[in-house]
Amino acid sequence: MVRVEKHNMKTLIPAFLVALFAVPAFAASPTYLALGDSISFGYNPNIVPPPVSQYVGYPEIVAALLNPFQAGTEVNASCPGQTSGSFLNGGPDNNCDGPTGFKATIGLHTSYPGTQAAFALGELVANPSINLVTLSIGGDDLLLLQQYCVANFPPADFEGCVLGNIDSVLGTYGANLAMILGEIRSVYHGNLGLVLYSAPNTNPLFTEAVAGLNSVMVQLAPLFGATIADGFTAFQIASAPFGGDPCKAGLLVPLNTGGCDVHPTLAGQDLLAATVLQSLNLPALTSGNSCNGTYFGNFKGNLNVANGQNCVLAGGGVAGNVTQSGGSLAIGNVTIGGNVQIQGGGPFSVGPAAVIDGNLQVQNVPSETTPSQVCGATVRGNLQFQNNGTAVVIGSAAPLCAGNVIGGNLEVHNNMASIAIFNNTVGGNVQVQNNSAPTQVFNNTVKQNLQCQNNSPATTGGGNTAAQKQGQCSAF
Repeated sequence: MVRVEKHNMKTLIPAFLVALFAVPAFAASPTYLALGDSISFGYNPNIVPPPVSQYVGYPEIVAALLNPFQAGTEVNASCPGQTSGSFLNGGPDNNCDGPTGFKATIGLHTSYPGTQAAFALGELVANPSINLVTLSIGGDDLLLLQQYCVANFPPADFEGCVLGNIDSVLGTYGANLAMILGEIRSVYHGNLGLVLYSAPNTNPLFTEAVAGLNSVMVQLAPLFGATIADGFTAFQIASAPFGGDPCKAGLLVPLNTGGCDVHPTLAGQDLLAATVLQSLNLPALTSGNSCNGTYFGNFKGNLNVANGQNCVLAGGGVAGNVTQSGGSLAIGNVTIGGNVQIQGGGPFSVGPAAVIDGNLQVQNVPSETTPSQVCGATVRGNLQFQNNGTAVVIGSAAPLCAGNVIGGNLEVHNNMASIAIFNNTVGGNVQVQNNSAPTQVFNNTVKQNLQCQNNSPATTGGGNTAAQKQGQCSAF
């Protein structure tokens, strides 16, 4: 991906949390193959490797939203620095391949010898269960042009160098991309999505270069039956209130030296994931009593999930309330206009990027083999988790399960299974009381009081800030 030059242009994690995010309870057949460069890999320059699992790209989020209760459905073969040419044949790139490259020294989400193209073809032949392939490639083609112009021309001539060579670079890129798509289509006939790049800043030269790269993808997509996930427009819309600057909008990784890197933050990756899901043309929910499948879109009314239903809302919104009395419920990249009440239901997943305008109340959920989670969500009211037999993660130290923003109080009372409360921002009080399984409270920001009492075993934690800390949490 294009970099901006100066000129012009371990926290403790409970065992059940490790199991939830790292080791599937059973072997799952892969259903999603992600290909590309550092954007889809989830590269973040502020993460000091290893482990590679700390890097989270939009493919991990897409997989979590499409299959919220099943690990192991995604294969991410992306390599930071990969160009369209090195994807096909190896060769010049931005330090993906080679003995000192990212692949050899740090590692990838998925290990493989040879080129990414060869691995992709082999994976598609070996796993007919794959029903989604996404591709983000070409940003490093522009980066090599940038590096060439920086190395061979004075700053005053940098723009002229880029403009003088961009057509040749895009021509080569187009030929490579057509070959990549042709090879994929020779063995695979399912959903194939091309993810457009976002502009890394407001500099017109960079914006036009990225737009030119994206235009090649848009022209080739229909020739190979591919869809477009429009990350370019999505970032522009989200950045508009900030003068069009994705850095100020919180979509790009901030640097300690000031400004931002070109790689997306978790919020930026959430936005890219939403564009991928939108491009799949998933059905919209039409009845509040028949959510049994994966849906994308807006629904006006109340939603009820009962026994035998497996309801996944992967994007859009519900104008009313959501109630779960059985089955399973997952909401991510969704805005709920009312309350969410889970009463004696089955597994649930709230987040990432879910917004609940009212309260989130979870009560009397029995013991489940799959722990439930509230991750990277915004709850404008209160969050109550009471009288449950199932384990829960309310924020965590795992990259895919960020902390939550809770406008009111967080109340965790009388539960009988393990609870993790990590990295949340709570506008009211946090009360953790009368729980009879290990309960951990780490690194939360509480505007009012943090109160822990009568938990057995005693609550453990640390790194919290609050107006006042009381009981078992007084030293945390």
